[in-house]
Amino acid sequence: MSFVQIPNAGYAQNSIALGSDGNLWSDAQVSGYSAAVEFTTSGPTSHALALTTVGQGEACLGSDGNVWFTSNGSTYVSTGVYKVTTSGAYTYYAGAVPSYDGPTAYGMFSGPDGRIWQCFSDSGLLEGLSAYTTSGVRTDYDFHPAGPRNGVSDGTDMWVVDAVGPVRQIDTSGTILNTYTGSWAAWPQDICYDGTNFWIADPGGQIVRMTPGGSFSYYACGTEPWGICTNGTDLWITDTGASAVIHAPISNPNTQTTYALGSSVPLYVCFDGLGNVWVTDQSVGGGVWTNAAVGGMKIIGII
Repeated sequence: MSFVQIPNAGYAQNSIALGSDGNLWSDAQVSGYSAAVEFTTSGPTSHALALTTVGQGEACLGSDGNVWFTSNGSTYVSTGVYKVTTSGAYTYYAGAVPSYDGPTAYGMFSGPDGRIWQCFSDSGLLEGLSAYTTSGVRTDYDFHPAGPRNGVSDGTDMWVVDAVGPVRQIDTSGTILNTYTGSWAAWPQDICYDGTNFWIADPGGQIVRMTPGGSFSYYACGTEPWGICTNGTDLWITDTGASAVIHAPISNPNTQTTYALGSSVPLYVCFDGLGNVWVTDQSVGGGVWTNAAVGGMKIIGII
């Protein structure tokens, strides 16, 4: 297996998600604003949209078939989300109440209730989750003190990793059902669910398996694991510190294969449903890396 790079001149890619159209969608930063970039196998197509505000962070597929991107806040500017259709049209919804320092949005994921759940932190004020309906109605859930980074649904509840340390099991009413604390080399950064257990990327050099009952197992992995995804049988982990992506079978997580990605800054990773893996590159112009045979991209617009 080998990975090829699909560059995106001038942009630094962040998160990535599989869209309802079967294409890969990623947010890209450049000069203080962001673009929604659709990576396809058919070449570039551009749809210019009006510049609004700085958007960056995570992407996920919503229950409405649209791709949702999170937007960071800034001084007196709230966090927010962008709903982007497969044709490139977008709608912005304002997020958590801003403060002087400005809130920071982190991971975003689709919940079992059909809402889009966004992790955010606002300098010790509001720290928790914002849940958006597909029409943009927002409800905030404050878990202060907290530092939620990302989450995943198991089909019933949501499981959220927190830079402060715990993994929280949360129901769709925003109630914390259980809190589990592992032994982190750095902090829990990203999480995925294989249908049985949860897998967590810890940038301190390990990946962690957690059962639904809160039992932890630890596996050394690369130098700085950041993003993690699974198709139910395999794990793929970005190693930001070593410019690589790592494969580990769930059946034997210690058997790992590392694939070098040039001088990249790999951040997040996802599957495309066709057996291919896609990795975002946060270095300027880096685009994405994939083991797909061919690739292209189209800039859908500024968000």
